[in-house]
Amino acid sequence: MFPNQDNNITSTINDIGQGVILSYDFEIGDFNMKDGKPIELTGLEALKVWIKKVLKTEKHKFKVYANSDSEYAYGVTIRDYINNSNLPYNFKIAEIQREISESLIVNSSINSVTNFNFEREKRTLKITFTINTIYGVNDEEVIY
Repeated sequence: MFPNQDNNITSTINDIGQGVILSYDFEIGDFNMKDGKPIELTGLEALKVWIKKVLKTEKHKFKVYANSDSEYAYGVTIRDYINNSNLPYNFKIAEIQREISESLIVNSSINSVTNFNFEREKRTLKITFTINTIYGVNDEEVIY
């Protein structure tokens, strides 16, 4: 009387950061090529490029990164904190640390982000931190 239905519902979760990652030269702002083709990365090297791309992309600026969860959700707003002289320094540091952690932990290859260190030098801020990943522990650095 009742039709046979499969009650096992399977959902597909888009694993953030696990697509094809291309080798990128952040100093010249272009992809690395070999024999006229972009170089594909895997594992830890791919994850390092993904991390740098997230931390170098201004959140809410580029429509290409928009998604259904939050408009222009990819990237960070760290420059907003750095450039705001009305905010106390310790508040800025806490918010930058939170924002970096939240933007990176969405990648299932990253277990945690720890050991933050901030060094201010004239008009730049150097941030170093440790990424605990499925590939091991890796130290990262970003300069704003």
